[in-house]
Amino acid sequence: MRFMTKIVPALMLPAVVATALPFAATPVPAGAQAAPVPQIKRIYGILVGVDLTKNLLSLKKRNGQIVLLDMSQAIALQQVGVLPINRQVVLWGIRGPDKMFHVQSIGHSAPTQSEWGDDNDSGDANSQQ
Repeated sequence: MRFMTKIVPALMLPAVVATALPFAATPVPAGAQAAPVPQIKRIYGILVGVDLTKNLLSLKKRNGQIVLLDMSQAIALQQVGVLPINRQVVLWGIRGPDKMFHVQSIGHSAPTQSEWGDDNDSGDANSQQ
């Protein structure tokens, strides 16, 4: 299986729709503003666990915090390859309205934190500590 090297706009729409679908049927009161469009975020860390029965990943972030991440979208987009436990990975995805990070692509990362890029997702809603 090959990893995505860039986020393909054609894949974004189905992923965003899948995340927002449960909320699309809710009527919006008159004068209410539309929700902002989710932006692709990136998180680096060490993969410490995988639960394929629930499509969840456990990731140890650079600050030592362990977080749960939903990988259902990555599976649907066929962007899941080898999941190396206790190895460095970079995850791309969006934070949903449920505050869960929904992984859309999983890639292997540099072996040392000093070589990692910056995380651009600050949400820590699913901490396991």
